[in-house]
Amino acid sequence: MTQANRKKQKKPRTVSPVKRTRVILVFALLIAVGFMARLFYLQVWAGAPFREAALSQRRRSVTVEPRRGGIFDRENRPLALSVTVNNCVVFPQEVAPENRTETAKLLAYILGLSPGDVEKTLASSRDSVSLKSHLTQGEVDQLNSSGIRAMRVEQQQERFYPNESLLAQTLGFVNADGQGIYGVEAQYDDLLRGVAGQMTYSRDTYGNIIPTEASEQLRSTEGQNVQLTIDLKAQQIVAEELKRGMRDFDVDAMGAIFMDPNTGEILAMESYPSFDPNTPKAPLSDIPEETWEKYTQDEQLNALYSRWSNPMVSELYEPGSVFKTVTASISIETGANKSDSRYVCEGKMEIAPDVWIHCWSEDDPHGVQTLEEALNHSCNPAFVQIVREIGKPAFFSYLQSLGISGHTGVDLPGETNALMPKSVNEMSDVQMATMSYGHGVSVTPLGMMVAANTAINGGYYVKPHVFMASTTEDGNVLSTYRSPAADPIYSQETSDTMRQYLLSTTETNDANVRRVKDVQIGSKSGTTIMLENGQYGDKTIASFYSFYPVDNPKYALLVVAKNPKTNIFGGVVSGEVSARILERLVPLQKSETRPKENAPIPDVVGLTFSEARQKLEAEGFRAIAYGDLRQESVVAEQNPKAQSVASKQSEVTLKGDAAGTYVVPDFTGQELAEAERRAEADGLSLTCEEATSGTIATQSPEAGAKVSGTTPIVVRVEE
Repeated sequence: MTQANRKKQKKPRTVSPVKRTRVILVFALLIAVGFMARLFYLQVWAGAPFREAALSQRRRSVTVEPRRGGIFDRENRPLALSVTVNNCVVFPQEVAPENRTETAKLLAYILGLSPGDVEKTLASSRDSVSLKSHLTQGEVDQLNSSGIRAMRVEQQQERFYPNESLLAQTLGFVNADGQGIYGVEAQYDDLLRGVAGQMTYSRDTYGNIIPTEASEQLRSTEGQNVQLTIDLKAQQIVAEELKRGMRDFDVDAMGAIFMDPNTGEILAMESYPSFDPNTPKAPLSDIPEETWEKYTQDEQLNALYSRWSNPMVSELYEPGSVFKTVTASISIETGANKSDSRYVCEGKMEIAPDVWIHCWSEDDPHGVQTLEEALNHSCNPAFVQIVREIGKPAFFSYLQSLGISGHTGVDLPGETNALMPKSVNEMSDVQMATMSYGHGVSVTPLGMMVAANTAINGGYYVKPHVFMASTTEDGNVLSTYRSPAADPIYSQETSDTMRQYLLSTTETNDANVRRVKDVQIGSKSGTTIMLENGQYGDKTIASFYSFYPVDNPKYALLVVAKNPKTNIFGGVVSGEVSARILERLVPLQKSETRPKENAPIPDVVGLTFSEARQKLEAEGFRAIAYGDLRQESVVAEQNPKAQSVASKQSEVTLKGDAAGTYVVPDFTGQELAEAERRAEADGLSLTCEEATSGTIATQSPEAGAKVSGTTPIVVRVEE
């Protein structure tokens, strides 16, 4: 190859600028066409899923909880209400990580929270988190003007019980999801709860609602209001006297039922110790804090579960001599008892080889008695003879008819079935003998009361109930209680006889209820040994059943005291508490039937709650405690104000001050143990540094001094 040819081959190739431009344009055009095709595909052919995804990112659905219906007493006084509270909800996914600390500091400053805790919340993987509830209006205003987009102030419904622990075990409470889980709240949850709705709306990247995109709302159905047969005034009287009785007789637990024996309407049902349904999971106040903290979680829960249940319908006990009303009624109705029937008491009686029953008056036997006298004397040997005359088949059959073999069917959850032999063949002679006077058979207090009511209401077994009606928010009645047909158990003649026998029992024993003025009251007391873990010990149950007026009973009351220590007898312990209750209830009922008259309300500010109540009741008014006032608490406010003119028997609400000021009681001269029990029952702090027993000689502060609710009382015993 020549040198010229080699030079020619080394000459570089050149590309025309025009051609290069065309190539670039072609490639650009192809890319553009590709993008356009892809865009066309995404928007036209496959756009729906992407549009839905984009919309779902903007759209938010919020459950609209319905207003839970209120619970009211028979006069439409509130027992449980739903109140609206403001709640701050944050949306962690809408807070950029670089803005998290600054946003947390601002939210913490407004809401009075820890910045660190708020920042942890904003780092959550959840879509929304409730940051703080019960916002004040000032907090709401600051949040709304803060510029924070990743939060929202929402209104929520919260359950509120204005009477605090009053009627708590009958009312029950709701859980965090707004569902009733105990008492009336659980029994009528379907009526009270309503049906939730839903609201859907769109939000832009700044958290603002997009007005151009339609919002959707499925309206909620509000819950129905429930009206109970409960009379709040009677309930308050029963509760106050039960608390007083627990202190005076040093009782472990005490309960009462007040009802109409003809309709089965429960007018009051209370038991102590109790709890506050506004804070149902709070540590129990009657258990020392150091003891509570030592409990395991399961032990704490078990303690709470037992407190939430209603012992009047869930706890069994052997009723003792109150059960003699049942045996006596069956004896009269079956004709086993005749005009010439007599029953001999020799102090004790052998009911099986080496099995003896003893009369309480063993050292002074009752001798020969009629049925009425045996009931008056509450003679166990006599009732063994009475039940033997009745016979097993008839006795068992009547107990079944009275619900003693099952339950009453009251419209409250957790009712426990009674315990007795399942058949006549399973009932031994010994068991029939002891059942005649209320041993060897276990019932709930409500079950015992319904059986006793049957003896005095004309002979009808009437199912007890607390539901009266359901209504709308406007008061329109939606449903009412329909009473099932009452089963006739006894004749009117038997019922008339039993009423007179029980009046005779009141008079013969000079029962404490005799001091109640202007009304004749029939009654029967009972004292029985407690059965614990299958063994009888030294603890007792004292009970007292009463009804009035004798000629046409409209009201019945049962009081049951568990393990009283100052006195064990039903007629003394529960009989006294019954008398105190009826001394206040009977005048109240009489006054409510008279035309109302107006009068000025007396000034009770500065008095103790006990003094204020006595003064108001003396003038014809009703004292209502706002919050948990002690008997010694000093009244700081009253509503209506003093000298306001109001109708007699209207309510005057009394309130203490913020410090809980009270008048120091006089503990001098009392035994230390007794004073400690009294102080504990009143919620007072009493300490003695030098001794654990003895008679109190001095105390500081002195009796009559006005001190704050947290002031301890230091006592010194005699040396």
